Formats: sequence, C-alpha cells, structure tokens
Amino acid sequence: MMPLRWPLTALSVLGLTAGWWSYARGRKICMADRSCSVPLPSRITSVALVVGTAMTLTALLWDFVEAPIMKVLS
Repeated sequence: MMPLRWPLTALSVLGLTAGWWSYARGRKICMADRSCSVPLPSRITSVALVVGTAMTLTALLWDFVEAPIMKVLS
C-alpha cells in the first residue's frame, strides 16, 4: 500500500474538505433563514469528520512522528 499512500492521502484530504464544506453549509443555511427546511447535520457526521481529519493529519505527519515514537519505544 505504500506506493498508494500519497494518492490516497490526497483523496482523503479532498473528501474531508468537501465533507466539512457541506457540513458548514448545512449549518449556515439552517441558521440563516431559521426555517431549517434543510435538516441540520447529525452528531455522527461531525464525529466522523473529526475522526477522519485526525487520521488524515496523522498520515500527513507520520514521516515526522515515526522516528521520535520509535526512539521512545525502544
């Protein structure tokens, strides 16, 4: 899977960007007109976006984090 690491990380960044944009847009629409004709995103959506963001940041920073972690563990 290592040859696919950067393309998959780029796809996850794009997907998370679209997810956060859609999440923020849905909340903004509901708060703007107060009618909430569009339902608010669920709590599960925000939790999934936070977990996905944390995992993607870990993947992006792994080259910098791996060596110090291995030093501590050995």
